[in-house]
Amino acid sequence: MSKFKLVQQVQQTECGLCCVLMILRYYKSYETLEDLRECLEAGRDGLSIVQLRDLLEIKKFKTRMIKCNIKSPEDISGLNQVKAPFIAFWNKQHFVVVSKVKKNYVEILDPASGKKKLKYSEFLEAFSGYILEAVPTDEFVPKKDKPKR
Repeated sequence: MSKFKLVQQVQQTECGLCCVLMILRYYKSYETLEDLRECLEAGRDGLSIVQLRDLLEIKKFKTRMIKCNIKSPEDISGLNQVKAPFIAFWNKQHFVVVSKVKKNYVEILDPASGKKKLKYSEFLEAFSGYILEAVPTDEFVPKKDKPKR
């Protein structure tokens, strides 16, 4: 698949929209934040994981919300059962995209602070226990026009 590109949030409440946009672009759908705002506006409290799921389903993705009871670094290997990239709930108030789960680290794309490789222990400090897996369905039609810069 495509190489991951970070989408940085401009507004504090738009981390969820940025994560959805990163997933869409990974699958070569060149939407913009404006396109997503037309579907769903982030309020003053941002968006919930359910709203992100609904938005991805509107875009013709099959989604799965998973509650993870990861207590130790040894448990993280279970994340390999989830198709990356996926969205993770972070610090009980934020969303990031997990792009890779490797033997010694987890790679995340944080719309607020950039791309990071985290040791399992670092990942667990911030991970809030919920992930949103999203895989395109056969009905998914990527938007082909790349945004103008």
